[in-house]
Amino acid sequence: MLKIELSKCNFISVLTDASNHHSQKMVPVMNRYFIPNEGVKTKILEFDELSGETSLLLTDYISKVLSHWDVLKKVIAFSADNTNTNFGGVNRRRKNNVFYKLKESINTNLIGIGCAAHILNNSLQ
Repeated sequence: MLKIELSKCNFISVLTDASNHHSQKMVPVMNRYFIPNEGVKTKILEFDELSGETSLLLTDYISKVLSHWDVLKKVIAFSADNTNTNFGGVNRRRKNNVFYKLKESINTNLIGIGCAAHILNNSLQ
């Protein structure tokens, strides 16, 4: 059912966050998309364990998942927490991060969206 829905939408955003469970690095890859007459939907594409949390490992994993679901060309935004691994620091000028690597390999106009929960928490503090 998800493949059918994804074939109907024109654009998606990809969301990810790594969490440690003992020595395991668990990484979900989710997507958010809009279906007319149904609204915005968020679904898990894959939830797997990785051997680490480097930008190269995460980028390769995300790209593989998006390719498997045939949505690489539909990705317009990347959302993750605001770590250097994901975005390369406050100014986002560094090149060794997931956002930069996805932007280079998937879509040069990719929009980077930091974690809304972290942004809100920092604002409140």
